[in-house]
Amino acid sequence: MKTVDFFKLEKIAHVHRIMRIPYNYYSGFDFTKKDMNIEWEDPLKQGKEINADDDNFGWSENGLFYNGQRVRLYIRDQMNYTHGESRQMPKYHLTWCKTLEDMHNRGKYEKYVVSTSTDNFFLINWVDGIKVVEQTYEKLSVCKNCLRTLNWKGYANNKYQRDEIFYNFSIEEFFHEYNSDNMGQFAYLPGDSDITAPLNIYPNEWNAISKQLRSGHLFCSKCQRRFSVVDKGKLHVHHRNGKKNDCRRSNLVVLCASCHQKEHPDHKILFW
Repeated sequence: MKTVDFFKLEKIAHVHRIMRIPYNYYSGFDFTKKDMNIEWEDPLKQGKEINADDDNFGWSENGLFYNGQRVRLYIRDQMNYTHGESRQMPKYHLTWCKTLEDMHNRGKYEKYVVSTSTDNFFLINWVDGIKVVEQTYEKLSVCKNCLRTLNWKGYANNKYQRDEIFYNFSIEEFFHEYNSDNMGQFAYLPGDSDITAPLNIYPNEWNAISKQLRSGHLFCSKCQRRFSVVDKGKLHVHHRNGKKNDCRRSNLVVLCASCHQKEHPDHKILFW
C-alpha cells in the first residue's frame, strides 16, 4: 500500500488553516484516507491507552508528541446556535484533566479529536444536526482545568492571579518550557484526528431510525414518565456518547424532552 508522510499532510493542513481553505476542499493531489500512513491512524482507532512505556509516546523540549506529532485535544464539531445565542468556543486540552476525565466517565469522550497543528488555530465545523453550516478556523483558549492540573506558573496555588495566567497563556512558551516530565500524558487518545474524524451529524436515514425506535415506547427511559399514544411524539431519541453519526442501538435511548435537555446543558436541543 502506498503511504503518505503525515508530516507532509500536516504541512498541507497548515497551509489550509492559514489560507482559510475548508479542510475537505480537494486539490489536484490524488490521495485519500486509505493512503495515509497507518502508523499514525491505527493506534488511535477506538482510543488508545497511553503510558510512559509506549514507544510511540514521547516528549522533547518542544512539547508532547505521539508518533512524532504534537498532541492537543478538542471538540471539532460544534452546534450552530440559531436563537440569538452567541457561539461558545470549545477549549483545547494539553493534559489529562478533570474535564476530560468527566467526559470519559460520562461516555462523551469520543467527541474529541486529536489536533497536531503547530499554530493557534483549530478547525471548527458549525453544524445544525444534519449538515455543516459553516467551517471556520478559530483561535481557541486553553482549558483552565489543564492549567490547574499542570499547575502552570502556579495556577493551581494562586487564585488571585489565575485570570492573568489564563489570559496571558502562550502555547509557544508552553511547548518551549515543557520538557521531559510526564504531566502532559493523556490516559486515552480519541480514535481520529481533526482531519480524519467523520462529521458529527445525523445520517440521512435518521428520521426513520428515530421514528422506528420511538414507535415502540410510551415512556421516558430515564424518569419513567409515561405518555399517551397521542403525546408520545414528545419523546426524543438521544445519542449516549454525543455522536450523532453513531446510530448503533446500544448508543440510542428514548427520553422525554426534559430529560433530553438535561443531557445537553450547554445548548438547546433540536428534535429530528
